[in-house]
Amino acid sequence: MFGFLISAANAIACTDKFEPVCGYWMHSPKTQTFKNECLMREAGAKKRHAGSCADAPVKNQPGQSVAKPGK
Repeated sequence: MFGFLISAANAIACTDKFEPVCGYWMHSPKTQTFKNECLMREAGAKKRHAGSCADAPVKNQPGQSVAKPGK
């Protein structure tokens, strides 16, 4: 289904497209997975990373190797 979600407060039209993004609120440890970046911004959150918050990206620090699954 394709549609638009409209906020009366900020007059932002967001699509209903599913492109999950993990967002957070400043000064709060809380994160939330949003359906897309537009809905995340509408909620006043900032982007942490693309995808679900449960799928946190692995960061490779200098001098550290990242093990690949099954290896």
